[in-house]
Parts: sequence; C-alpha cells; structure tokens
Amino acid sequence: MLPNCRAKRCCRKSSCAPQSLLKRHQSETGLMPMTNERKFMTLEIDLSSNMQSEMPNLRSCQGSRKIRSAGSAFQLAAFAAALTFFLSPATAANGELDPTGFWKTEKRNGVVEIFRCGTAFCGRVSDAAILRENPKQTDVNNPDRALRNRMVRGLIVLKNFTGGAGEWTGGPLYDPDTGDSAPTGRLRLRDARTLEVRGCIARFFCRTQVWTRLRP
Repeated sequence: MLPNCRAKRCCRKSSCAPQSLLKRHQSETGLMPMTNERKFMTLEIDLSSNMQSEMPNLRSCQGSRKIRSAGSAFQLAAFAAALTFFLSPATAANGELDPTGFWKTEKRNGVVEIFRCGTAFCGRVSDAAILRENPKQTDVNNPDRALRNRMVRGLIVLKNFTGGAGEWTGGPLYDPDTGDSAPTGRLRLRDARTLEVRGCIARFFCRTQVWTRLRP
C-alpha cells in the first residue's frame, strides 16, 4: 500500500514526493520500472490488437466495394445491350439483316408480323384497333366479294419478299383498311426499329409507309 500522505505521520516531503512513492511501491510489489523497450512492445501489441479488431470492418468495406463495382459493371453491360438494339440493324442468327418480328403500322394502330415463308419473307395481320373492337372482323373492304368473309386477323398482307443487305423486293401487298393492293413492293430497314414499306402499282406510282418495330 502506498502511504496516505494526508495523515500527519506521513507529512515528510521525502516520503510524499512522486519519485519516493514510485520507488517504495516498486520495492513492495516487486515490479520493475517499464523501460523504453517494454513501452514499445506494449504499443506494438496494442496496435496489432486494434488492427485485428478492425479487420472485419475492412473486409466488409472491401466486399461492399466489390459489390458496387459488380453492380456498376452489370448496369453498363445492360446499357450497352440496349444501345446496340436501338442503334444497330436487326440481324438473324446467321448474321444477315432480318426484318422478322412485329411492326406497328401507320394506320389504326395496326400490327403486322413479318415471318419467313420458305426462302422469302411474308407478313400477316396480328392486331389492329378494329380487331380490339371486333375480334371477328372480316375483310369487308376487299373488292372481290368472294373474299369479304375471310378474317382480318392472320390475313396475309405481303408475301414473296426476297433479297438481303437490309432490302427486299416482292409482292403482292394488300391493305385491308382500304381494300387496295399492289402487285410489287419493297421493304427496306432504315435502322433496327424502322422499316420502310413501299407498294407500287406501276414503276413510278408507289405509296410508302414507315413501320416501327415493337419486338423481334
């Protein structure tokens, strides 16, 4: 026990001085004064303990950074894929430009599906505003009375188009909204989402519509 320096019997300066108290405490407890080397070792151990305690937080922080980096890479890849779809012409599995898919027409919110028919391309009615009102709508505008009872849904409106490099020619074409037909025509991809459809009844007498791709 260190002397109680507040008591009258311990009021001598020599016994109450800090150095005297330290030496007396060391002699009673047997503890040696801490050298600079021991202080350094103690500091080193404390730092090592602190680093070990902070390692889980460091790993967690690194993991979060990796997750954020992976998320950013995924978003960039998705953006690149979307950009490629909107800016690049549509291609088939063999790498050739391909008009197959569903296209929105200029009139009455019509939808035409272009598909392969043998070695050529054909198109049929998939949907239209009039079909949403009456799914059993028939081809009442056809100039041939014998054909007016056929259903508009699934009706072939263009066929026998062949070619390549983003342009195909063929015919005939048919417009069920008006009953007009054209013996020849041309399909031309302006880009991946835009198709130019032209029907001609003579070399210099043609009508053109621009269709928009809905989905492949």
